[in-house]
Amino acid sequence: MFSEECAEIISIAGKLNDARQLRNQAKGIKNRWQQITDLQRSLSELVVVSSTLRKHRVPIAEKEGASAALRTNVAEVRDLAKTAPLEFVDSQRVTDLVSDRLPDYLQRLERSLRKAWTQFINARAPAANQEFLSVLNKINAFSATVKTINGLNDRLARRRDTLPKAIDEFNDVDTIVQALQIAWQKIGGDKVPSAVRDFLSEAVSARGASLSSLSPEVADWLTDHNIDDQFVVRNRTL
Repeated sequence: MFSEECAEIISIAGKLNDARQLRNQAKGIKNRWQQITDLQRSLSELVVVSSTLRKHRVPIAEKEGASAALRTNVAEVRDLAKTAPLEFVDSQRVTDLVSDRLPDYLQRLERSLRKAWTQFINARAPAANQEFLSVLNKINAFSATVKTINGLNDRLARRRDTLPKAIDEFNDVDTIVQALQIAWQKIGGDKVPSAVRDFLSEAVSARGASLSSLSPEVADWLTDHNIDDQFVVRNRTL
């Protein structure tokens, strides 16, 4: 009787162990499946971004076949998960793919897309000369325009940081760039003579600008922009 009870206990223990192993295997399969599902979702989002950029004729520099290889590897892992779930959990190839190669592919693809998107925006936006804007911000006639430019640059920076998934986002960039161009035109844009830049920089400094720096070119620029009455001449010794 005792031996039979022991045998029964051993049998039950074996079944519990088998159940525990099955549970662990099921957990492993679930975790693997979640990993590959997350990778698939990330890939799908990047594919949408890539398609959107290409529709707008934005050149994307990526290694030949990288995105195709990525899709192939994802499909391979998903098929293996369905046809051989235990191998799906334990296979070193799957581990390498899910933990290393696929994330690396995704990162490389995302970097390529971000670089393309950034270059697209930068090629259209007026250069942000923050040093000159800081000077103009100290001149009452230009402070409102400088505030507008800084606000538009912030909007453009946020748009630059977000990969596009629809054509509307390109339209938003165009709207911001056009507004920036108009604002820059109000203060002369990149056509402001260097002599004017130097004079304004000196004029808003604690020391002030010298009378000799007020050349005819500078005087004409100040008059054209209706700010000639915002500057005064004073003796530095006073």
